Order: sequence, then structure tokens, then C-alpha cells
Amino acid sequence: RAFGVPGVTVRAHLGARRSLPRAAAATGRELHAGLGVRARALPRAAVADLRAKAEALAQLADTAELQAERAALEVERLKLGRAKLRAQREAELLGLTSEEAIAAVQKRAANEANELKLLKEEAERAAAVIAAVAAEAEAAGTQPASGLLDGGSKSFWEQQVESADGKGSEKGAKGLANRTLANGRFSPYGVEPTLDAETIKLLRDTVINPSGAFAVRGAPEKDHPLGTFFRGDLKGGASSTNASTALLLLEQSLKRSDLKDKVQLFLTLEPEPTPEKLDAMGVEGGLLWNELSPVVMAVRKEASEELFTTKLPGYANVALVAPVAVFTSCSYALSAFLLQPGFVNDLSAASQPGQGDLASEILSRTLPLALAIGGLQLFHDLGHTIAAARSGVKLGVPIQVPSLQLGLFGTIMSLKAHPRDRSALFDTALAGPAAGFLASISALAYGLALTAAGPGGDGAMANSVVAAGSAAASAAAVAGAPVGTVLAAAATWPTVPVALLKSSSLVAAMTMAIAPETAQGLVVAQVHPLVIAGLVGVTINALNLLPIGRIDGGRLSQAVLGPNVYPRALSAISLLAIGVSSLLSDADTLFFFGLYVAVLQGRQEVATLDELTPVGPMRSTIWALALTVAFLVLVPLPSGFDPNPTIFTIALGGF
Repeated sequence: RAFGVPGVTVRAHLGARRSLPRAAAATGRELHAGLGVRARALPRAAVADLRAKAEALAQLADTAELQAERAALEVERLKLGRAKLRAQREAELLGLTSEEAIAAVQKRAANEANELKLLKEEAERAAAVIAAVAAEAEAAGTQPASGLLDGGSKSFWEQQVESADGKGSEKGAKGLANRTLANGRFSPYGVEPTLDAETIKLLRDTVINPSGAFAVRGAPEKDHPLGTFFRGDLKGGASSTNASTALLLLEQSLKRSDLKDKVQLFLTLEPEPTPEKLDAMGVEGGLLWNELSPVVMAVRKEASEELFTTKLPGYANVALVAPVAVFTSCSYALSAFLLQPGFVNDLSAASQPGQGDLASEILSRTLPLALAIGGLQLFHDLGHTIAAARSGVKLGVPIQVPSLQLGLFGTIMSLKAHPRDRSALFDTALAGPAAGFLASISALAYGLALTAAGPGGDGAMANSVVAAGSAAASAAAVAGAPVGTVLAAAATWPTVPVALLKSSSLVAAMTMAIAPETAQGLVVAQVHPLVIAGLVGVTINALNLLPIGRIDGGRLSQAVLGPNVYPRALSAISLLAIGVSSLLSDADTLFFFGLYVAVLQGRQEVATLDELTPVGPMRSTIWALALTVAFLVLVPLPSGFDPNPTIFTIALGGF
């Protein structure tokens, strides 16, 4: 067996070796019998001599048979010795001693025995539950329990999970599936993703191998929580062109088979070994697995589609969240006017009977700013939509994310299908922040230009607000400007802290370049509403460029870095940095944004169909530039670069 020789051949060989001495012995015995028959016709001496020769010949035959058997045993002993020597050499090549190899085999056998024991116990528990359900059904006079297993409205396990959890069959069944996938390990799918043995064989023999794109080597890995993996080699090597062509050939081969509605195929890298597999291999924890080769991953189509199902339709979510988003946007716009001279007095006057409408007074100030913030976010969403249509990526409807700190944290546009490749994911993810940022930076620059040309452009308005505290005193401080013009401007433009403009290095640099007098204010400055809208827009887009989870920055990092541990590590580091920064600087915006992302968008994005084809150096460079811009937007202006630092700006950017 060690040399690959069938046992039947060995037995036939040994039988042939033994047949010769046995034939000789039979011949000797026949001769002895024949001599006995003829004994009367020969002299006694001759008969005795012949009998002695016959007995000697028979003894010689027995000796020859014994020697043949000993020779056969010696051959078997030599074969066993050679097999043992080969096993020792193979163990040495693997870095193991013969004792370690034996221990590994024994450990594997023990693990298999434990698995069989667990399966047996689970079967016994299932049988007990079935018996209990049957007894309850008979006692209640209803249909027998076997009806539940024969295709009723709900399966047996759905009935049991609903009864045990009390939370509905759908949620309970998914929970049971997640608990029992891949030897108890968690799976991202709501249902079992792996394929049965018959489907795996059909997939290998009728789809993958005949496609001419991928040559399968060895047995597939079917116990991984992500799906079934076929190891092998891409025809022509693992280049980007070969990978995209291979995916096309695999899809065409799948469409011609009977599995087109049952299986979803992916080209990706070999998954990192599960803890159970690392333990079976004798590898200690903490290993960063880098020796990954191309594989074809097959997942049940039902499990793949489960990733994109939601409890509520997208438009229902929009209808639920939109009123809250409108409220937070208007609230933020209202807060921008609270420091504006005379605004509180105007609200007090409007609240008096017969003096005006308070709601109209508030809306006339806040609604234009709120609409400007929402309009800039619309540019962001349109960028995603146009890029997705060009790249063939299916996106859901945009769902607003309310925020009291900025009015909005952006929108959530979930994927509704797996993107074709990493480049398609990159282009779709980048288009939103790019369009939103360009629109916001344009609004900011135009608003700063209007601020520089307005009544507060010389900085007098900003200084007088603190000195006088009234609209009239502020107007009088403006040299050469009519009081009516100043009051009209003060009634329409919001007043914000100067530290807010310097909370972003990029915004502060633009303010000092376009409206330097505004940046010289001691405490507050009166600015055009487009400045506030642009500031909010660039901040929202910069936050969404952070490489975390499923937001735009997380999708970009996953597209650039590929299917490995680095996007997840970068996401964790970014979340940690947000937490530390929000604690050290008391930044509520960062804290609540990090909380929102961690809870709703912290998971890694779904895989693309072709994970092997990289995005290329140009897209990688664009990603690095986008991260740089986001850093400049989110980091406050260092006090060393501020020509007019105040106690507030020093505390904000004192490094």
C-alpha cells in the first residue's frame, strides 16, 4: 500500500512463488505412491532405495516451500522498511520528527472522533425534540410531527427556533444558521453558504474545469464560513487580464449549466485559515497569513442574495428618516444665526401678538441655508448614481443620516449586487465625495468672495459685535456705510465663531486667501450663508473619505488594498483615531460620526466578483490624494501657521 501496489497483485505474486515447491511436493508424493504400487515387482533393496529417494525428494520439497515462504516474508519486511524510511523523509521535509508526525496523525484522529461524537449527540437531541413534538401533537389532537418535515408551510427547524426564541421564525432560523455554520463559527450570510457534495462535483466537472479558465487542484475546501473554495491555477498566470478573462469564461460556462440559478462564483484569493485549521496544522495564533493563492469561491446564490435583502424597502426607510434629517438640517441652520446681531430681538418681536409670524421669521432665515446643505449633498449622491450606472454597479436609494452637529452626516447608498471588479467599486465610491467636494469647495469659495465684498469684509463688523452687542452699534462701526445697508446685511447673514473657520486647515487657508479680514476677527465673524453650507459640505465629504467599513473611504481602501487583512486593520485604526481625537479635543462631531459608522457602517463591504484584478497605480495615487485632502479638511489650523491666533484658535489647533 505504501508503494501503491494493490493487495490483489501482491497475493497473486506470493501464490505464484509458492506454487512451484507445492507442485514438486505433489510430484514426490505421487512418485512415492506409485513406487508403493509397484513394490511387489521389484526386489526389496531396490524398493527400499526408491522409497528413501522419494522421501528425500518430498522432504526437499517441504524445505523449498518453507524457504519460499521465508523469502516472501523478507520481501514484505523490506517493503515496510522502505515505506517507513520514506515517511520519515517526508516528515523531515515538513520539519517534523517521526514522533511529531505520529502525534499529528493521532491528534487528527482524536479530532475526528470528537466531531463524530458531537454529531451523534446532536442527532440524539434532534431525535428527542422530534419525539417531544410528536407527543405534543398527538396530545393536542393535531397533525403528526412528521407533517412538519414533509414540506409544510414552515420547516421543522423554523418551528423549533420560533418556539424556543419567541422572536419569529425568520430571525430564529437565521440565528440557528449562524450558530451552526462551519463547526460553530460565525458566517456573514443569513443562510448556509456552502454547497453539498453532489453540487460541488457537478460544479468542478461541468463548469470550472471545462471553462478553460481555471484548473482545479486537489479537493475543495467546503467547511469555510465564507463558502466553498476550489484551489488551482489560472490559465496563463494570475495577471489582471487573465483574471478578468477567466471570470468571463467561468460565467459563460456557468450559464450553460444547470447550476446557473443555484451558484454564484467569485475569483478571489485563498481565505485565511480558520482557527480550527491553524490548530490542526500545529500553527500558533497571531500568524499573519500571506501565502495566499488564487481560488474560485462558490456560494449558494440564495446566500449571496441574502446579503442585499432588507426588512424594509429603501423608499420606506427614506420616508422614515427624511423628516428627522429635515429637522436636524434646519436646527443646524438656526444655530448659525444665534450669534447674529438682532436675530434674537427679531424673534422676540415676531413672537408678540400682532407683530408677525414667528415660524415665518425662522424659516425665512434657516430654510435657505438648510436647502443649500441638502443641495450640496445631492451633488454627492448624483456622483455615486452616475458612476454606478457607468460601471454597472447596482445601488440602493440614498437614505439620509441626520446629525445635530452638521445637519447631515451624508447618506447611505447600499450595494444591491456584487460589483464586477475592484475598479468598478473604486469608481463608484470615489465619484460621490469627488462631486460633493467640488460643489462644496466652489460654494465655500464663492461665499468667501461675497463675504469679502460685503459690509463685514473689513473686519469692523466682527470686532464691534463683541464691543457693542447690538445691531445699531455694529452698524455705526462700519466706516462710510449707511445704517440701513448694514442692518439689512446683518439681518440676512449668519454670525459664526472665527474658531469654526479655523477648525479646518483647508478652510482656514481659503479664508485667509480670499477674505483675510474675516479671518482676523477676535471672536466672531459675519459671513455669507454659502460659507456655512460649503464648510459643512467639505466636512461631510472629508468624513466619508475616512477608510472605515462601508462608507465611501472604506470601499476605496477595500478596492485598492484587495481581499486581505489590511482594509480591516485600517478601519480599526481609523475608528481608534477618531475615538482618541474626540476625547482629547472634545470634538462632538468626530465622536458622533465615529459612533454612527461603528454601529451602522462598520462591517466590511461585500466582495466583488473579481477580487484578483488590482485597480492600478493611477487609482491608487488618487486614493492617496483623497486621503490627504480629507486630512487637511479635518485637522485644525496649527497655531504656528495662524497670523492672528486667539485663545480659542490656539486651544483648537495648538500643535
